[in-house]
Amino acid sequence: MPINGRSWYREQRGIAGNLNVFEAAELAACSGAKRVVPVHWDLFADNLEDPMHFATYVSDRYPEIDVEIPAIGAPIAINGQT
Repeated sequence: MPINGRSWYREQRGIAGNLNVFEAAELAACSGAKRVVPVHWDLFADNLEDPMHFATYVSDRYPEIDVEIPAIGAPIAINGQT
């Protein structure tokens, strides 16, 4: 789930964004996701969304959704496979 955010200031500089942490959490819940992996939060300096904020928000509102925050460069398991 891309959580790099977007704003008027970014758009004025020609920088496209994706979802903020709240939008991403709501989309995950509406989609019926059981597990979500936040991405793009640290790809560029302007990507200021916080994956821990995302995880806390999801945990508080949607405890049935598991959030996995990957370590940079580390593989993640999908259906038991890495």
